[in-house]
Amino acid sequence: ELAIEMLSFRAASHTRMGDAMDEVGGGDEKGLQIAHLQSAKTKMELAVKMAKEIKFTALQGTIDSLKMVSDKLDKAVKENNTIYFAKIPSSVADPEGKMMAKSEPLPEPSAAVGSDLFSHLVPAIVHKSALAYAAQRQDMVNEMVGRLQADTEMCRARMRKITPQLGAVESAEPKVPKALRERIPAVQRDGGVSGLLDRVATSGDMRVQAESMLQNVQEVVAEEERKDAEMRSKFGAKWTRAMSSSLNAPLKKDLAERQRQMQLAGEADQKVAGKLSAKQGILEMMGWSLEQLDDKVAGGGDKAYQGGGGGGGRR
Repeated sequence: ELAIEMLSFRAASHTRMGDAMDEVGGGDEKGLQIAHLQSAKTKMELAVKMAKEIKFTALQGTIDSLKMVSDKLDKAVKENNTIYFAKIPSSVADPEGKMMAKSEPLPEPSAAVGSDLFSHLVPAIVHKSALAYAAQRQDMVNEMVGRLQADTEMCRARMRKITPQLGAVESAEPKVPKALRERIPAVQRDGGVSGLLDRVATSGDMRVQAESMLQNVQEVVAEEERKDAEMRSKFGAKWTRAMSSSLNAPLKKDLAERQRQMQLAGEADQKVAGKLSAKQGILEMMGWSLEQLDDKVAGGGDKAYQGGGGGGGRR
C-alpha cells in the first residue's frame, strides 16, 4: 500500500507540473506539459495494477485519478497536434520537493505551558525515583535480551557444525573417495559419533538455558507491571508515567516470538536426535580406521563380493 501511495503522490506532482505548464502557455511549455502528464499516467497505471493485485481499499479512487490524468493528457495531445506542434521530451525528472514554510524549533515545555500546577502534589523525589526505576528496569531487560541473542547465535554456529556434508561416493570406486578421506581424520579428532552426540546434547542444554532466560525476562516484566499497578493504585492520578503494559507491549511481543523460535528449535532437536539414533550404527563407522573403511567399501564381509572355495578372490 505504501508503494501505491508513493506512485500516486509522484503522479500528482507530475500532474500539477503539467497544469502549471498549461497556465504558462506556449509551444515549449505544451511539450513539457504532455511529458509530465505521460509520466503521471505511467505511474498511475502501475499504481492501479498493484492496487488490483492486493485488493487495495482505495482502488476506485486510484482508478478515478488515472482517468483524470488520461483525460488531461488526451486534451493536451489534441491541442498540441492542432495548434502548437511542440516537441515532446522523451522523459522528465520527478518534480523536486521544496520547503514551503520555515521550520522553527519547538519551545521549551515550561515556556509553552508555564509552571507545573501539580508539582506540589507529587514530590520531586517521587518523579526522580520513578525515572531511575524505569531506567534500571530497561537496563536489566536490555542486558538479558543481549545475552539471549548472543547465546542464540552461538547455538546456531554449533548447529551448523553437527551436520557434516559428505561427498557423493561412486559405486565403482574400490575405496573411500579422496574428498571423504581428507575429512575422516578431522571427524575422528572431534570425537566421531560420540562428539556428534555430545554436541546435540549441548544444543539441548543451551536451549534449556535460553528458555530459562526467557522465563526470567518474562517474570521481570510481570513484576515490573505489578509494581507499576501498585504505585498507580497508591498514588492515583498523581502517578503520571505511562502504563507499563503499554511500554512493555513491544518487548512482550518480541519475547513471544523468541519463545516460538525456542519451541521450533526443540522440535528440530528431537528430529535430529531421532535420526541420529536410527543411524547410530552407520555413524559408528566414523570411528573406524581408513583401512577398515576401504575394506567395507570394497565389499569386505559381504559374501556377494567374495569368491567361493578354491582361490576365488574379492571382486
